[in-house]
Amino acid sequence: MRFGLTLFVVVGLAGGLLAVEDEPFLEVLPEPVMRGMIHLPGLLVTEADTVLLIAQSRIKKGDWDPADVVISRSLDQGRTWTEPFKLFASDGSSNLGYSCMLVEDRRTTPHTVFAYYTTGPVPWESHQLIWYGRRSVDEGDTWSEPFLVKNDGDAESKPSNGGHGFQFANGRMVIPGRKSFLTSDDGGISWRTHRAVDSVETKVAPLSSTEGTGADSIYSIGRKTLEYQIFGSYGDKHLETGKHGNPFTTMGRNPGLVSYPSSDTKSSSLLLMSGIIEKEGKAFCITSSSDQGRTWSARRMIDDQGWYSDLGVTKDGTIIAAYTVGFSADLKIARFNLPWVTSR
Repeated sequence: MRFGLTLFVVVGLAGGLLAVEDEPFLEVLPEPVMRGMIHLPGLLVTEADTVLLIAQSRIKKGDWDPADVVISRSLDQGRTWTEPFKLFASDGSSNLGYSCMLVEDRRTTPHTVFAYYTTGPVPWESHQLIWYGRRSVDEGDTWSEPFLVKNDGDAESKPSNGGHGFQFANGRMVIPGRKSFLTSDDGGISWRTHRAVDSVETKVAPLSSTEGTGADSIYSIGRKTLEYQIFGSYGDKHLETGKHGNPFTTMGRNPGLVSYPSSDTKSSSLLLMSGIIEKEGKAFCITSSSDQGRTWSARRMIDDQGWYSDLGVTKDGTIIAAYTVGFSADLKIARFNLPWVTSR
């Protein structure tokens, strides 16, 4: 276990966004949560406020080299973490675990968390990657045996490189996919492909209806492009394509993306994006959007080094950033609040 310093006090909810102590704070945990050649992080905050972190743990440094898939969890809003557990263990020479992510089905009792990942030979090609899943019904403490995940046969119907999904109130689950986002209406057993961007690395977030009826749309971005897309009708109807202007998506490193929840269903959620501004991995930063991802705020620097990242928000409004500090490198955790993001 690795312990951090608590720097703020929660004061509860007030209409609109989750309300926390007005005093801005930023805390970077003093030690990495995962050590070694870590890549492709995905972060999920469950409805019970458990924080789960999945990642590829490479045995050799390259993209086509052997790698495990590991997971860790936190029960105290990201202050301390369990030792990583191997969801997929490579034989060290001929196979690898690759793209990985997390999503929660909140309509089951108890809730079910899915850890998804792909496996393939060393070296691999896209069509050789096989999609597996493991279930947990105890907040990631234990996991089922792996099972094959069904899809609609599209060649890119597989999880993207790191990240997390979400669930609409109608039960539909959404995860980012390769050149797509994927939806499931049968509790995560099978998935359907929705082509979105021409990038194998994507991120998605829910958007709340401006009519106050809750989230019913999907915001989609891809690596190496400034393009965003918005899909309504729970992902079935394309509504809008535009340029968001945020450089994080052009650096060749999959950024973090999350919706900052609203306690008022009539308010549109804020979006947060994390990433780097130079391809060398310097200046890991956070930005926010109050207009459903069409434009983004000025950057705030979290750390002087970053690479791939993902984001989550706990029930008390704490924002958690999981990020690697270089290509196949240690993974660190930063904790901060919305007042810190928006202060100048």
